[in-house]
Order: sequence, then structure tokens, then C-alpha cells
Amino acid sequence: MRKGRVLFFLSCVICMVVWTVGALAAGEVKTERIGNLEYEVPEEWPVSTRSDDDMVEKRYMAGNYVLTVAYVPIKLGRDSLLQDVFLDMQLDKYTSSFDYYQEFEKENYDFEENRGRFRLFQYYDQADETDYGMAVHMMCTGKGIGIFEFRFDAASAAVGDYEGFSKIMDTVRTVVLSDEGEKNLSEPEKEYTKYPAGFYKVGMDIPAGEYIVFSEKNQGYFRVSSDREQNEILFKESFSYNSIITVKEGEYLELSGSYAIPIEEEPKVILSGNGMFKAGLHIPEGSYKLQISGVNPYYCVYSDSRHGDIVKNSNFEDEVEVFVADGCYLLLDECKFMRIPEGPVKNYTDSETVKKVQEALNAAGYDCGTPDGILENVLEQVTVYQLVNGLTLTMTITEEVLASLGI
Repeated sequence: MRKGRVLFFLSCVICMVVWTVGALAAGEVKTERIGNLEYEVPEEWPVSTRSDDDMVEKRYMAGNYVLTVAYVPIKLGRDSLLQDVFLDMQLDKYTSSFDYYQEFEKENYDFEENRGRFRLFQYYDQADETDYGMAVHMMCTGKGIGIFEFRFDAASAAVGDYEGFSKIMDTVRTVVLSDEGEKNLSEPEKEYTKYPAGFYKVGMDIPAGEYIVFSEKNQGYFRVSSDREQNEILFKESFSYNSIITVKEGEYLELSGSYAIPIEEEPKVILSGNGMFKAGLHIPEGSYKLQISGVNPYYCVYSDSRHGDIVKNSNFEDEVEVFVADGCYLLLDECKFMRIPEGPVKNYTDSETVKKVQEALNAAGYDCGTPDGILENVLEQVTVYQLVNGLTLTMTITEEVLASLGI
């Protein structure tokens, strides 16, 4: 398969799906895997699998009904902005390939620590003169791209058809393989010292020190006080993902809907949304552009994890930029961040360089067509080249691309 197919992988995921929610609910379900994704489908659905170097595809047959799931291994990384750009590019190509005439719903969402997309649209198939509806989920998995496609006859579809597809999507999760078997990626990959919800006297029930506190079911709370009766509260916080605290000998710590792990054990912290992050441990020192992800976006920079010495904090609209020094802490609530590069990346756009890149990519097995020096005609294959070769994904011609191609 040509490498150019990576950016057109969805074009071959074509199927007709018309099934009812009753078909999903009836009988037992089975757990299936594709790539590093697991999901559940009805036990009675037979499956056929095909694969090549660029894609794995599973197709489930139930009479005339078909559900197609595809997985493409791609080294995309965890940067949410690049994931968003890549997914938008894929879905734009996918929907335009059907020449759709009506789009009903679009949704961008977080899939665990990665990003996902949903599209629901309608198009007319001239081959069989039928109006079809198409529901597509596409998500980054940390190891590749997962695609779940649901296609149905728009004239005969019922509400239950779409609800059935939604029920399958509710079961999708990432997994990782190990020598001992499989386990969910959201679980710790090693054993941590974990202090569950409860009431602790520091120095007796829990050592003094710094801890990362994780919420359970997105509803975490902690309170640090100087006395057992909690008459003097030193600091407290409700949070949806994590916080960071330092507790001292003789103080009292209350954990509700949350648990604490010593920060020196470096438990995994997801950086894609709400949370509290330490510069020098979770994020590097630097300037960050913050983007809203809720109705009341707020950020705060603390000098320590006692939540008292505020360097800077603010509610904001649209976007804001904030600097976080090494050793400081960045708290994000209903907003997310990406790091601003320390210096601009030089992009090459002149026709002579573009033509050389086209020639080099064609020689390497990519499909750039006739070298013409037109930038728009090469960026797609440059993106594929960056992904396949583990280069920094910029979707532009950079020094790194030129060096890798020997130009």
C-alpha cells in the first residue's frame, strides 16, 4: 500500500449499517480489540478481519447489517492541538468524499487523555439511488487512530438504530499489552503508595510532604486544617481531576472523593484539560497559551503547593498567555493549554524547495504527483512523511523535513 493512503484511510471504510437497539441489547456481549482499543458488541455478531501495513479493519455481520471498525497505527503524539488539526483534516476529507448535502451534528471531545471527533451527516448514493445517513467517531488513541462507522438507510432508520451505535461507543476504551496480559491505560502502570479518602493526622497517619491528589469520579475534595475539629482551615479545594498539596507535621488532612500519592513517586498526570501541574515535573518552565474549555475558564499560578501564595490568577475569555517559572504550579479550571514554542519554526514555501521536496518524496514512494513547485500540492504528503518517520508534526516543510530527505 502506498504511504499516501494513510491520509485517505477512511475512504475504504465503506459499509451499510441498519440495526436496532434491540439487537444490541439482546443476549450477551463480547469484548473485541483493534489496535490498542477495546469495545463491546453483541455476542452473536460474526466478524471478519482484514489488515495490511497501514490499517486493520473489523466488519461485523448481522444479516444485512454491518458495523465497521478500523484502526490506523500512527505516531501522532499527545499534543491536543496537533491532534485536533489532524482529526479535522481527516474528517473534512472523509465527509467531502461522500458529497454530503446535509450535516446534522458535529462534536469535538476528549477521549481519555487524547482528542476525538464525531460527525453525523446525510448524502445521496447515485449507485443505488438511496439517501444514507452516516455517523462517524474518530479518536486518537496514543498509538494510532480509531474509526467507528455507522451507515444507515435514511428513509427506514429509527431512533433506536442510532442509540444502538451510541451504546457501543460508550464501551470504547484504550488498553495496553504487557507480559502479564492486558490492562486499561488509565490504571497506574506500577504500584504507588496510595492514601484513600479519609481523615489523616500528618506525621502519624500520613508522612509530611508533597502529594498529588486525584479525584474519583470527577468529584474530588481536600481540606487541610491545623486542628482535629477543623476549626482553623489552612486551605481546601474541590477539583475534577487532580490537585497538588504540601502537608506539614501536626496538621490534619481530609480527603473526600479522592486519593493521594506522594509526588516523588511521579504518578502519571494527564495534561489535556483541568488540573494542577508543577513546572519542572509535569510541564517545562515557559509561556503557555490557555484556551477555554468551559463556561467559566480560570487559571492560577502558585509559588508553592500550599495554595496561598498566588503569583497570578484570572478568569478570561477566548485565549490568554501566562508564564510559569520552574518550581511553580499552574492550576487550570475549565480551560486547557498548549506550550508556545520558544522560537518560530522556519517554514519553506519557495517553489524551488517545494519542487525538490516533491521529487524526494516521490523517490521515497510517496505520491506527490508531477513536481510543480506548488506548496498546496505537497503539504499532505509532507504530513504523512512526518508521521511515518517520527518527525515533529508541523504539516509544513521545515529544516527537519529537509534534513531527513537529504535536501
